[in-house]
Amino acid sequence: IMPCMNGFELAREAVRLRPNLKVIFISGYPYLALAERDAGLTGDAFLQKPFTPAQLAGLVRGVLDAPD
Repeated sequence: IMPCMNGFELAREAVRLRPNLKVIFISGYPYLALAERDAGLTGDAFLQKPFTPAQLAGLVRGVLDAPD
């Protein structure tokens, strides 16, 4: 948990400053619970904890290779 803002707010601000930025959300909370909490979910990908190094590497590679 971050002070002053949550991950959604941080991602929105980062993308506002750098529109081509790709975002990966990582959380211990289920995606649907997060999406319901913040309907404006911004992100290219979501990874649920716990995850393996191979899952993380695959997701990062997929996000980096995805068209803008």
